[in-house]
Amino acid sequence: MSPRFAFKQCSLFTLLTIMILGLTGATALAGLKVGDAAPPIKVGGWVKGDAVTGFEPGKVYVMEFWATWCGPCVAAIPHISELQAKYKDKGVVVVGTSVWENEKDQAKVKPFVEKMGDKMMYNVAMDDRSGEGRGVMAETWLAAAGRNGIPCSFIVDQKGTIAWIGHPMQMGPVLAKVVAGAYDAKSAAGGETMMKQFQAAWRAGNKDEAAKIAEANLDAVKADAEMLNAVAWTLVDQPEVSEIQLAAAEKYAVAGVVASKRERGDILDTLAAVHFKKGEIDKAIEVQEEAVAKAGDDMRPQIQEALEKYKAAKK
Repeated sequence: MSPRFAFKQCSLFTLLTIMILGLTGATALAGLKVGDAAPPIKVGGWVKGDAVTGFEPGKVYVMEFWATWCGPCVAAIPHISELQAKYKDKGVVVVGTSVWENEKDQAKVKPFVEKMGDKMMYNVAMDDRSGEGRGVMAETWLAAAGRNGIPCSFIVDQKGTIAWIGHPMQMGPVLAKVVAGAYDAKSAAGGETMMKQFQAAWRAGNKDEAAKIAEANLDAVKADAEMLNAVAWTLVDQPEVSEIQLAAAEKYAVAGVVASKRERGDILDTLAAVHFKKGEIDKAIEVQEEAVAKAGDDMRPQIQEALEKYKAAKK
């Protein structure tokens, strides 16, 4: 595996960890899933902001589940606040509900929120723990969706339907599409099904079969640049790549470049890697030079290193 794999923010297993293992993809195995009507809001009390008792038609809601003791939850709070500020005027309402906290932990919620101040600028509630179980919201949202870890966000669209379930740090691009009315939840669900099948074949060592699954389902994910890049990079970033795997990788890499409007350095880097594996050195260099020009500061050194590798191979 190449050193710059770590800099591929949409590597397959990162994507699967976020989208499949307990998040959006997990809903296929549970009662609550993308496309279902959002469950009711029943919290034990409001700590900050306005009380939200239901889903108003025409507005988009982000139901964010977190806990004071959860490090990743705390780390995601500023990002969630940024999204609330960005989309507040477009009808987005964020509700952060603390869950899985015992009586002692719940007593810490209000002081925690007060200490966060401007870093936590959205509505905050505590779960209803008046009955048995781990809390009403924890049961009707998280457990119902097969989610056994936090942080976890649900995006509820303008019709009160669950459009997406996932890690809040991955929510930005999806939220933008939902707000614009351009998010196809049905298509996204189909893509997640393909990814689970791809993962199962890949983990079983049936890499050619995984490639065939990907190729047969390209239309289901052709608009999802992240997923396209994840599959293409996984297929090409290995010491030995079969013709079947390489063919699928090329189709996904090309589609990823198109879906990203040729603006993503990391996705161009994937396409260049495909050309290099095919022995198309000149094409690899040409695309990699473009990747370097469009890469972010965090990835540019690794992409530049790959470019030097391709140039050395030509010599």
